Amino acid sequence: AYRQCNVNGSWELVPSSNQTWANYTECARYLAHINQSTEKDIFDRLYLIYTVGYSISLGSLTVAVVILNYFR
Repeated sequence: AYRQCNVNGSWELVPSSNQTWANYTECARYLAHINQSTEKDIFDRLYLIYTVGYSISLGSLTVAVVILNYFR
């Protein structure tokens, strides 16, 4: 990332606002890679969580049906 100076030595401002102008385009490719790998980790964990949840639910349902059939 980098900024540019004015002729008087202060940082250049964005014309539409009173904020300092900065160029982050060189950082974006590194951030995109990190976000994609983090996103993949999150979806992998989510897949594991709902698979375990569905398995526990199916097991509980099976036990409940067996108990109901036993006491019928």
